[in-house]
Amino acid sequence: MLKQVLQVAVYCFFCLYFACGCSLFAPHHEELTVVTIPPGAKVDIDGSHFVSPVKTRVRRDHSFAIYVEMPGYIPQKAWCGRTISTTGVLDLAGTLIFYLPAIGFFSPGVWKLEQTYYKIFLKPSDP
Repeated sequence: MLKQVLQVAVYCFFCLYFACGCSLFAPHHEELTVVTIPPGAKVDIDGSHFVSPVKTRVRRDHSFAIYVEMPGYIPQKAWCGRTISTTGVLDLAGTLIFYLPAIGFFSPGVWKLEQTYYKIFLKPSDP
């Protein structure tokens, strides 16, 4: 009986040890959507230019600004920040037990975007 418990404990230890660093395997990009009212505005996301509505993939480990402009309307700006993902939290917790999960922090998968959907209302400029 003790031998079986020891085998299960060793098996669980190795499974936990080699499953650490999960952020390395998380997606490095996340989908971002920008919708403007009215549609057809020029949208600049981290240096890339689009026409709204926009659905694109951006890196998870970068914070960036979103600029929206359209003739006859006041330009708008939004900020897209990042925060630690659930996978990143699990890697952090695993680092307290083993050191191996810490390598996950070198991956964009440790982060997630704070917001992935933006609806921007453009106000008409004064005549």
